Amino acid sequence: MVSKNEVRIEELLSRGPDITDGPGIVYAFVIVGGTSRDNALMVKVGATKDWKRRMREWKNQCKGEEHVWLVGIESKYRFLTESCAHIMLENRALERPVVTCEYCGRKHMEKFVMKVKDRFASNVERELIQVIEEAKRRVNTYFGV
Repeated sequence: MVSKNEVRIEELLSRGPDITDGPGIVYAFVIVGGTSRDNALMVKVGATKDWKRRMREWKNQCKGEEHVWLVGIESKYRFLTESCAHIMLENRALERPVVTCEYCGRKHMEKFVMKVKDRFASNVERELIQVIEEAKRRVNTYFGV
């Protein structure tokens, strides 16, 4: 039996990239103190054309948050890869909270609470890299890239 999220990924890919999609970076960072859960971290997964510019934007947009940037992975279709990664992370995350940011007043939809398995939280970075790389592979395979 095919999972609901597998169906969602297939539907996403079948629609194809929209006109704004193209090459860029799918990134992930930890939001320090973003969750009150024990042994967990709040992470954000997003996409951009210019990673350095996006880092500055996040710093200015949510001034009270401290971010630890983990990874930036190049992709031919950054938004499709990002969306695919979000669906895949829903299966792995403890939760996907949608709350209004106390610093900028916006609702950030791409945040996930991930379980920490060791005192260095190295599993979270590895998991995010695996998910983004797998999402990229799925998109590239679907479109023959």
